Amino acid sequence: MNSLVFDTPFNRETFVESNQVFWEYSWRKRKKAIVQWALVAIVFIALGLWVGVKEGNMNNPYIDIGIVLFCIAVVMGLNMFFSRRRHKSKVEETATSYEKEKSEQVITLSEEGVGFRDFQTRFSLKWSCFKNFVRYREHILLIPNNPIVGGGLVINKQEDPEKYEQAIALLEEKLMEA
Repeated sequence: MNSLVFDTPFNRETFVESNQVFWEYSWRKRKKAIVQWALVAIVFIALGLWVGVKEGNMNNPYIDIGIVLFCIAVVMGLNMFFSRRRHKSKVEETATSYEKEKSEQVITLSEEGVGFRDFQTRFSLKWSCFKNFVRYREHILLIPNNPIVGGGLVINKQEDPEKYEQAIALLEEKLMEA
């Protein structure tokens, strides 16, 4: 099979959207956890109020536990909020540097692995570096084995739908879909 090359001139909107999609995918489990913590907190507070009204004593451990759980949910929510702001700021900064250099991003999928090239970076990774791939909101996200790496390559369906489908076929052969 020949290499599959995604080479497009830099498009700020697509770049920002793709990075936003990756951030949302990365934080989706955390969002669910925040909601779960908040719901458990509400249950404990409601249980504490019900027991307090029933016994005539509002000083019970259920309310205290509910407040602690709610505080944990709030801290997790704030962490997510500030992470999103930092991420958005970094993406905007990177987008500005790409525009300034009139850069183009080239992603190459081949039998050996994945290559990436832009005005300041050039690297290639073997398929063994990736755990799996995910189709998420019309994007392909390549998820690395090492979570410390923190990111994966993003291929957008809007850029070239035909190549997107060819990429899916190759990725299904090389990696598992999550």
